[in-house]
Amino acid sequence: MKTATVEPTGLSRIAEFIARLDRVRKTKDGWTSRCPAHEDRNPSLSVSVGDGGRIIACCHAGCSIESIAAAIGWTVRDLFPAEENASTNRRPRSPRKAKRAFRSVDAAAGALLQTAELRGATVTKYAYSESFTVVRFDFENGREKQFRPIHKADSGWVIGDPPGLLPLFCVDKVSDCVTVHVVEGEKCACAGWSIRIPTVTSAHGSHAPRKSDWSPLAGKSVVILPDNDDPGRRYAETVAGILHELDCSVTIVSLPGLSEGGDIVDFIDARDSRESEDMRSIIETMGRGMPEWEPTPKSNNEDTEALRPRPALSWSPFPVEALPEPMRSFVSEGAAAIGCDPSMIALPTLAKCAGAIGTTRVVELKRGWSEPSILWPAVVAPSGTLKSPSQDYALRSLRRAQERRFREYQAAAKEFEGAYLRYQAELATWKKSKPGQRDEQPKKPAPPLCVRYVVSDCTIEALAPILRDNPRGLLLARDELGGWLTGFNQYKSGKGSDVPNWLELYRAGPVIVDRKTGTRTVYIPRAAVSVCGTIQPGTLQRALTPEFFECGLAARLLLAAPPTTKKQWTEREVPLRVTERFAETLAQLLALEQAPGPHGEPEPVTLRLAPDAKTMWTEWYAEWAARQHHAPDDRTAALLSKLEGGAARLALVCELVVDPGAMSVGSEAMRAGTIVARWFAGEAERVYELWSETPEDREDRDLVELCQRKGGVVTVRDLMRSTRRFATAEDAEHALNRLVRAGVGIWTTDESDGKRGRPARRFRLAVDALTVDTNSEFPDENAFVSTVNGVNGRESEVEEWVG
Repeated sequence: MKTATVEPTGLSRIAEFIARLDRVRKTKDGWTSRCPAHEDRNPSLSVSVGDGGRIIACCHAGCSIESIAAAIGWTVRDLFPAEENASTNRRPRSPRKAKRAFRSVDAAAGALLQTAELRGATVTKYAYSESFTVVRFDFENGREKQFRPIHKADSGWVIGDPPGLLPLFCVDKVSDCVTVHVVEGEKCACAGWSIRIPTVTSAHGSHAPRKSDWSPLAGKSVVILPDNDDPGRRYAETVAGILHELDCSVTIVSLPGLSEGGDIVDFIDARDSRESEDMRSIIETMGRGMPEWEPTPKSNNEDTEALRPRPALSWSPFPVEALPEPMRSFVSEGAAAIGCDPSMIALPTLAKCAGAIGTTRVVELKRGWSEPSILWPAVVAPSGTLKSPSQDYALRSLRRAQERRFREYQAAAKEFEGAYLRYQAELATWKKSKPGQRDEQPKKPAPPLCVRYVVSDCTIEALAPILRDNPRGLLLARDELGGWLTGFNQYKSGKGSDVPNWLELYRAGPVIVDRKTGTRTVYIPRAAVSVCGTIQPGTLQRALTPEFFECGLAARLLLAAPPTTKKQWTEREVPLRVTERFAETLAQLLALEQAPGPHGEPEPVTLRLAPDAKTMWTEWYAEWAARQHHAPDDRTAALLSKLEGGAARLALVCELVVDPGAMSVGSEAMRAGTIVARWFAGEAERVYELWSETPEDREDRDLVELCQRKGGVVTVRDLMRSTRRFATAEDAEHALNRLVRAGVGIWTTDESDGKRGRPARRFRLAVDALTVDTNSEFPDENAFVSTVNGVNGRESEVEEWVG
């Protein structure tokens, strides 16, 4: 994401800049518009005014500064005056401390292999030029491949991208070619050359085509061969738009016979190697037969426009205010007393209530579509961040109820032992008596059943007999969920997986387990298990292999990754009335019973939607269908699909927390369910996005979060005192300058910092540029807009000039 900074001479300069944009809308602190540098159906350019009348413009689709300048008829010189002349109050830019340098690419790659994240991977190197190489890391355990850029600096080979635009892969081989083919990924480019077609690609995959320099292809005939999936097709459209601006003749050719996600490598592998000449002819013939690509005309119909692309997501606080009482007070008071984020208590609390309800109740959305009370939330946080205390607090009342049941079971088991001994003695006496003199045969006493609410063993073989004896369902609570995710194939010896059974447990479906000991076959007609726990970020990323995304299990997880904060001692305690009131509510949920079915078997009581709740559900369904349709990738689409019904599950829990005897779900519970579901959707997308971060992206995000914890305004000295990441003040200032160039914040100068009248230079974070409100019932369409405060009361004057 590049940011253009303009130093205008006055407000007329701002008006001139805004007047050159299309579909300008006024926001609270600036404007939004379509980006002039690419075919933009939705406003993705954010414009605001900083100190001294500076314009801050940010394209959330990633357009480069050069393309934005050219599109509005300005030059780069107009956009970027010399920084040292911009303000007489600014100190000169400090030199950046050099990163660790290596003597060769192999040495840098070897250092990367020593890290825990990449250890054990197979390495493939792709040399883009003499000074830039991308290293690919493949893993045998099914983990997704990873890439790391390495470039040559004055001091040696350095891990990371070089400054400026990146070269294209194999671009030096196509300088004399009339026709060039574009694919996605270095492996695909090599496959193209294997059948003798000139092929190039850009670095960093489908999401970063604008980071590369496409100018060497100017004026050429270009054929784009996209991967057969949505990211591949979006990549092709973006590249086509870039090349169209370079006067290229562009065609997009979809290779025949590809499965979902297939590419040119699969196209070649599906054919005999002796057919390489035919494959080359097929591709070249298809390229000549396809019409030339043309930009999509802009639409004036806003109702038919796709949903706006979102900027980089940041943490949004859990909507505690949406929870019903007494759950709301239980969560907020507990978080304040422990000193943790409220989400770390809210997630296990929701799972606890869902598990307590179990199969006794379902919510019917329409005939044939019911949702059970089953939730799988997970807190993603590193070690030492109060994960265990927060979960212990949330589950304490349920564990105490379980302890009472254990004591009852132990007393009943002791009585059973005595009764069984008496039975054996009476049976022996009965057998010795003569047949004509025998009384009725003694009845064998039935062993007691242990009522279970919560379990920690996650294997299906262990759960099956417990679920058979407890048809209401269970809560699986683990302090570390890594064992749950990695245990799905435990004791299977290559004979299948427990994943299908867990998918049934999520929907309260039937489960059949064939055991080696005891009862050979265990059948549970309605098996229901809610899950809660904590997991470290790296463990979750390694555990969620592609298999879990493909089968949909990952989409069923309700993830939350709250930012880490410094622990502080507090004398605050949770009021006794809060915990007692919520314990009473939990006891009422545990007392709920199933209804007798037509043949005497127990079945859930069905709660229907009240009329106002049904109206709200209909609106939610339409909104969510549109969001799912425009999901950026398959993982997000699957997540949104599960959260569609997840909102109803959350509403069912909220309704019964307020009134355990309720026979319908009302509008307040439905509103709470949709608000919390929106939050979970935004948080899961943020977690997925964090997994795709480069090390540089992660460093910038950590720095932004640190600034947010400091109130959004920091000095270099503040950073030096808050983290050991920066060895010198120059390192800290360089990191903040990188955020300024990215449009995340600005430098300001105070008249005095209170110490001998010297001016203080402070970095001010543009918080709105990174925050998306996922908690509001109907999010504002302009909520994504990046703004910074400050046009000194002159916004209305500028708005009049712009019209």
